[in-house]
Amino acid sequence: MRKSILLVALALALGGQTVLAVEITPVVGYRIGGPSYELVEICPFPTLIPCPEVEVETEDSAVFGLIVDVPITDGWQAEVLLNRQETEQEVTIRFGRLPFPIPFPVDGRFTVDFELTTLHVGILREWELARARPFVGVGAGLTQLELGDEGLGVADDERFSGSVAGGAKVPVSDRFGLRFEARGYWVDAPEEIGGSFTQVEATVGASFRW
Repeated sequence: MRKSILLVALALALGGQTVLAVEITPVVGYRIGGPSYELVEICPFPTLIPCPEVEVETEDSAVFGLIVDVPITDGWQAEVLLNRQETEQEVTIRFGRLPFPIPFPVDGRFTVDFELTTLHVGILREWELARARPFVGVGAGLTQLELGDEGLGVADDERFSGSVAGGAKVPVSDRFGLRFEARGYWVDAPEEIGGSFTQVEATVGASFRW
């Protein structure tokens, strides 16, 4: 995701030409959802050797990132979002009942490190109220999926993803404010990790405006 950081830097440089307009918001929050699926391996003699059943569940966890809003026209802004989630996938393997005794356990459970880095470019519409600026927005870009070394042989990958968001900005002064947001994601993930999945997050951030 080195290109991601370069794109954010470019957005900052371009936006910096507009006085009292560009907003840079570090955010932190909590994200739920992710790849959760079951697999049943094909085996030719299920009566002698039961087929293993693999169940994968992604743990909910914290998310942190940066949002840059650049004004286009009255009420409309271009937005660049870069964030990261560091979580785990819990993998459970079950073999069911074997027709003969064996000297070792056949069921197992372990965790796999799972990290998602998202870069989205989008558009945001906001409205001016007395004490807040409610907004809605959409974005699209790439999500990088990174599995740990024990990740069942699935390679890291960058996939297309989209997001929709809504929330409110609360100005504290001309140059500082708070941002409260809920955002949903859709990620076009490979079939090896269960196919496309969705996530939802809630974040809060401190906005710096100039």
